[in-house]
Amino acid sequence: MVGQSSPWGRIDWAKELAPGLWSVSTPGHGGFYCSRERLHSMPAELARVPTFVERSAGVHVVKVPGEGFGGRWYKEDCDGALVALAWPEFFPREFLPIAARIAAKYSPIAALFVERLPANDARRGASVLPPAGPGGEGLVLTGSDRPADAPGQGGLF
Repeated sequence: MVGQSSPWGRIDWAKELAPGLWSVSTPGHGGFYCSRERLHSMPAELARVPTFVERSAGVHVVKVPGEGFGGRWYKEDCDGALVALAWPEFFPREFLPIAARIAAKYSPIAALFVERLPANDARRGASVLPPAGPGGEGLVLTGSDRPADAPGQGGLF
């Protein structure tokens, strides 16, 4: 994946978190890429949320997992939170409530998904970090084991 193109430019760091699930970084931004196959395991509500990349391209349609674009890109500082909600096992437990707050800010569909989670679900738990902005501004999601000195943009995860 390193050297390939992304919506944010050439990828200079990438880590496959799970089959078909990549955390990527470019000199100016980053996020996640989910393959068509990976999207089949995303909760339906989350898979239907249009991503920032899709909205920026003028794509305002409800997506069905695995259809169109051959996969989906998720921007690290907004809809990347959907990735953490869909596959929490690949993210630090203490950051999952932050991901829930970010996702809920960007999408009423994601807010409903979070509201329906069981009360004891880690994605609803109290954050151990001080709050960022009212909706999670300033928080960035990247791969959980991304080295601090990796090229490109850094983040909390």
